[in-house]
Amino acid sequence: MVGMIYKFADFVGRRYAYLIVSSLILGVVIGYLMFTPWDIIKDYTTPFYKNVIEYFTPSLPGEILERHTNPLVIIMIAPMGFTITFRSFGGALKDVKGFCFGLAVNLLVGSILCWGLSSVFLSVFMPSTLSNFTLSILPLLQYNPTLFITNFVNQFNNLTQIATGLVLIGTVPAAGMAIVWTGVLDGDVPLAVVISAGTMIIAPFLIPFLMVWLAGAFVTIDAVQMFINLLYTVLLPILGGMLLRQFIGRKRDVGKYLPLCTAVSAISAIFLMFSSINTGVPVLLKNMSLILPLIVSIVLIFPILFFSAYVLSRKLFTFKKTVALTYSSGMKSLPVALGIAATSFKGLVSLPVAVGFVFQMLTAVVFYQLLKRMEQDVENQFKAAEEETVR
Repeated sequence: MVGMIYKFADFVGRRYAYLIVSSLILGVVIGYLMFTPWDIIKDYTTPFYKNVIEYFTPSLPGEILERHTNPLVIIMIAPMGFTITFRSFGGALKDVKGFCFGLAVNLLVGSILCWGLSSVFLSVFMPSTLSNFTLSILPLLQYNPTLFITNFVNQFNNLTQIATGLVLIGTVPAAGMAIVWTGVLDGDVPLAVVISAGTMIIAPFLIPFLMVWLAGAFVTIDAVQMFINLLYTVLLPILGGMLLRQFIGRKRDVGKYLPLCTAVSAISAIFLMFSSINTGVPVLLKNMSLILPLIVSIVLIFPILFFSAYVLSRKLFTFKKTVALTYSSGMKSLPVALGIAATSFKGLVSLPVAVGFVFQMLTAVVFYQLLKRMEQDVENQFKAAEEETVR
């Protein structure tokens, strides 16, 4: 039994990218197959008949998972904490410059970049999207003006919720996978570990402030309630995981448990992503004009984050540190973003985050190829310099 669990954990680690894509496709397919004309009709009827329709139509699997969001988020976050040690923060003192630079680029530059993209998203797509939507529901104005206004406001809220999701991507901490990519590229792994751990601990205190500052114009944000949610679902599980590792580590080697922790976090994140995609499909099918803005904005986020981090760090640090800073700043902890979206927001805020999993993965692969070539060039230059010195 134990052997099967470890094999499953190994499978999740090796096939995580495929599992992400599969769950995304499954969420879309199930959402599409379960979409019926009643989903459209209930938006154009009274609250009483809407409740009747919802009572007699089956719930989406994603809607069932939504009812268990908080436990899923805690199950996802706590194992992440188990992979972090208190000792790792001591590494920050060895490279204060790199650590502070990584925090600033990840949490501040990333947030401002995503805010800029969300602002462009609203200014470019909102007028045309709302105009087309208004024309499509114009007949409704004649027999039920209240329903017309309600649907118009809902469409407006859909756009602002997507914009809020884009901002949220920029505010969350560095992804744990950044450490893996840094190691594969022979980068500065200790620096990547410190940035990942540091941003994970600091994020719960910064995210409410950043979201109010950058997304407060889009949606109403209760910063105090958001901090309380982050405290219970992110900070305490992280600290609990770290303390548990500290306690167990005194008696036995915890290394064998780390793959299990990663697998548990990954599976929980996949469930949350499936829920976001699955529940978002009916909304997109009723508002097809939202699909293009959603895809275009998310396609741009991660290449810009990666490129900005690389450009800002390459002149100040060695190549190894540049690799760590590029991946620690370019890769965001989207599972954490999903958890925040599910516990602190409503509507389509989580949808850009869920779709972002695929584009972040693709961007990481592309930059891997680019940095691998640069690494080879650096090695060739170093060998050439050595040969010149020998002569």
